[in-house]
Amino acid sequence: LSFDLCVRPAELPDMAKLVDQCPGTRFILDHCGNPSAKFSPRQWDQWRKDMAEMARRPNVVCKVSGVVVNGTEKGKWGPADLAPAVNGT
Repeated sequence: LSFDLCVRPAELPDMAKLVDQCPGTRFILDHCGNPSAKFSPRQWDQWRKDMAEMARRPNVVCKVSGVVVNGTEKGKWGPADLAPAVNGT
């Protein structure tokens, strides 16, 4: 069985605790953990730290979808807006 995690970025540490308690379940982290294109540098740093922590768990995969919704104006986004979330840079 699998379980989708659709959470706000601030909830990622709590999700890591949940994942640790269910090692037999495949978790799918939706929308790259929902970062925002409008994140400050400090928020990006925290998101990267939390995503790295999630990535240490073998039963977690990340679903790259819906990233353009957070912090981008409808129809006015491009690859550069997605790069931080998809590449982790």
